[in-house]
Amino acid sequence: MDCWGAILKPRCGRDDLSNCLPVHEWVWVYRMGDWIHCNVCIRMPTTQTAEQCPFFFTSCGHIICSKCRETVPQDQCPRCSKRSNSVKINRNLRADLQMYFRNPKDLLEQYVKNLNSVLDFQSTHRQHLQKAKQEQQKKTMKYVISAQLAIKQKSEKERKTLAEKDALVREIEKLRHHAQKLEQLLAMNSASRSSSKSPHSAARSRSAASSERNCGSSSGRFATSTPLSDCLEDDFKLENNRSLSRVAAAFARSGIEPSPIALSTAAITTPDMLGLRKKSEK
Repeated sequence: MDCWGAILKPRCGRDDLSNCLPVHEWVWVYRMGDWIHCNVCIRMPTTQTAEQCPFFFTSCGHIICSKCRETVPQDQCPRCSKRSNSVKINRNLRADLQMYFRNPKDLLEQYVKNLNSVLDFQSTHRQHLQKAKQEQQKKTMKYVISAQLAIKQKSEKERKTLAEKDALVREIEKLRHHAQKLEQLLAMNSASRSSSKSPHSAARSRSAASSERNCGSSSGRFATSTPLSDCLEDDFKLENNRSLSRVAAAFARSGIEPSPIALSTAAITTPDMLGLRKKSEK
């Protein structure tokens, strides 16, 4: 057994590492001793000199035996003469420094195990993040679809409103045009009526009106069974009936010719009005 096994000798105090360490650790300790040596005197650790000549690991990366270390100050490396700190190589060595003395295969296995743990950890969180993003995307798409539908409905409603507005504008234009035509027709009708009234027809109307007034005043003095106002016709009938015009003219000249109707308080019959007498009276 070499000195490396003595350096990592278990605390049981026995030199037989096979009885104190597991087989794989004993093999690991034995294999690690084939390259450890003092970088100054090339001394290699052995089980006989392990207690008397321990080895040190410097901060500048050199391995120095205790005998070579005593030749220089404690804060100086005998190999490179640089200022450095040193620690004794044993099982109390820090974990980050023990890494340099471990079997690369075991170190690789440990790193692979750690790497798998790291990958699993990161993969779990990555999957969680991806799932959360997918959920957010689904919600976002749902909101987008809902917003698009609302915008489409609003656009359709606005389009219908504009169409109704255009239809109402066209209807208003039609009604305005129709009202203008009606106003023109009314103006033409009133103009035609005013132009159809000539001075001669106006004079006839005035004559008929005066005759009617005279007849009314004459009939007020007689008690007749038939009112004279009923005998008179309007202007149009007087114009077309000459006999009625003559009668109206005769009544208009009251006082010039004697009236065939006697003045009496008794009821006047139709023969009296016509001036016919009975045979006995003749």
